[in-house]
Amino acid sequence: VPGRFGGVGGAAPAATPPALNFLTTGQVPPTGATSLTDNINSELENPYSLQASAEIAHEVAPGLELSVSYLWVEARNLLGHTANLNAVPTGASVNGQPVISGRSSAELGNFHVTDNLGTSKYHGGTIQLQKRFSGGIGFHASYTLSEGRTNVESVTNLGDFPEGLDASLEEAFSRQHVRHRGTLSFTSQVSQDVRVLGDFKFAALVSLESGRFFTVFTGPDANGDGNPNSDRPGTLGRNTLEGPGSASVDVRVAREFKLGGKTRAELSDDIFNLFNRTNVRDLNTVWGSNDPNATPIASFNTPRDVFNPRQAQIGLRLRF
Repeated sequence: VPGRFGGVGGAAPAATPPALNFLTTGQVPPTGATSLTDNINSELENPYSLQASAEIAHEVAPGLELSVSYLWVEARNLLGHTANLNAVPTGASVNGQPVISGRSSAELGNFHVTDNLGTSKYHGGTIQLQKRFSGGIGFHASYTLSEGRTNVESVTNLGDFPEGLDASLEEAFSRQHVRHRGTLSFTSQVSQDVRVLGDFKFAALVSLESGRFFTVFTGPDANGDGNPNSDRPGTLGRNTLEGPGSASVDVRVAREFKLGGKTRAELSDDIFNLFNRTNVRDLNTVWGSNDPNATPIASFNTPRDVFNPRQAQIGLRLRF
């Protein structure tokens, strides 16, 4: 169409739009150093895992069983982002962090590839003591000591780009790592012979966990790579900030009533997080500067999200 991309009546031709230039010449238009391109390796392999477990159980008394178990799981070929493959280190900051404001190709900007660079490892040992329900009482108690490590978290997380070109240096505790975890579940039923409380059913679940780990971020683009979401103070690694532990107690009270014939009704009351404890789900992890020795901003290490407060529900179940 005359005049669409060129001048009319001797006027100077208009500049070719970058998109049209790409379609006609195949040349990538200049995008600036802060653009981000996330590509996928065309030869991705399927992730896979290896697993081994062992358990020893012994009945230490009638109806009372003690067991010790171990679980190992290792996953390989997990998907993760590479570092900025178009970055050129131009020096080091005062805190030892490389400055990579240079670009091998200015047209590409930040160039990342999703590849099979991820691994994860889990080791966990568990001790359990269980009493089968008899005499109106039953319980199950367990304690797990474990370690989970990985060098990637999620391909959807823009904060999980490696700070260096070597992904193996990113290995650290996983966000799912919980060093200590203990649980106790208890069930009981009062005998019919007991006044008032006869036939009442009681149950409780106690859960205790040590804190999960988070990555500390500077906030601004400290190393000049165009991605302010991934920079960490100084040479700090992934998931170095341990969050607070969690504890929760859930209880249930129920009783069954006869309604005539074969019809029976069970009325129950469940209370979750009985003591209304604040259990932190996520933290504010922005430090505020590139200096790990500086005073962080006021919001650092404060709760950003918490689990549910105390909740209660009443249920009615009919059987006929």
